[in-house]
Amino acid sequence: MSTPDSNRGCGCVCVFDKQYLFGLHGLLDLGKVVCAVISVISLWIPDYSNKSLDFLLGTCIASLVITVMWLLLLGLCYGCLETCWASKWINWVKTVMVTNILMTIIYIPAFILGALGASSLKGSTAHTGVSVAVGFSVGSLLLHLFDSYAYYRLASSHTARPQDVKF
Repeated sequence: MSTPDSNRGCGCVCVFDKQYLFGLHGLLDLGKVVCAVISVISLWIPDYSNKSLDFLLGTCIASLVITVMWLLLLGLCYGCLETCWASKWINWVKTVMVTNILMTIIYIPAFILGALGASSLKGSTAHTGVSVAVGFSVGSLLLHLFDSYAYYRLASSHTARPQDVKF
């Protein structure tokens, strides 16, 4: 077992960071989770046979899983990520920023195809559920975009120094 003073392992205790959860990025992540859950439920309930809506569903599920992963990592284990010997050299702010940018890029064609798929369902019972899903996926798209911009501002204002990283 490693000790906090050794070069191996991490001696930190994972505690949920209330400052992250109730800060800008935590609230944006919670908003992305809510939008993705509503979109996924709205796409699972109606009966449709449209592959473009399946792409939107896959994108919403990916957004949900990735956002929950980052919410847990940054909210519960950020101290470990910054001090552990295996992960201390990774710039986590830029990593989350790139993840949000990639999700934004994937969401744009998914939203367009989802809107086209929803318009082809006019007059059917599935139209309302799919329209709700497309609307909330736009909300998730905008939250990913704003979160990546907020992380970009954070990354450009803070430079990590090797002497700040504890072994």
